[in-house]
Amino acid sequence: MSDRPTIRFLPGIPGGSAEPATNPYPDTALDLMKVMRTHGADVDYSHPPEDRADVAYRSADVWLPVMAFLGSSGLSVGLNILASSIYDLWVRHRQPDRPNPNLHIELQYNDATGERQVRLDGSPDHVIQAIREMSGNADG
Repeated sequence: MSDRPTIRFLPGIPGGSAEPATNPYPDTALDLMKVMRTHGADVDYSHPPEDRADVAYRSADVWLPVMAFLGSSGLSVGLNILASSIYDLWVRHRQPDRPNPNLHIELQYNDATGERQVRLDGSPDHVIQAIREMSGNADG
């Protein structure tokens, strides 16, 4: 059994309207997946390539994939990996003359109180702070 947190990207666009595509995933999914893997997460799509569609929005907003954190052990580790990955992609190399994007993300997980579904919208810094607060309460 692996100690790495297991995260599955689910079809759908957080806060988005119904998409005409079958099993839509935002086009940010692959980059986020790669960074999360470098931080030690076991991350994958819920559907094989032939059964999913990338959806791109041309906007200052950034839609991240809907994520399911599988299993309750290591939830805080998985959340911290997500926060670090968001930092790496949208904060670390931020250009000072460019505005912050507005991120949209939906998380699904189980904790001591049962099944949870959380939607976060805001600047990368705001979303990271909210995820770190959730992480502090996740495994306790």
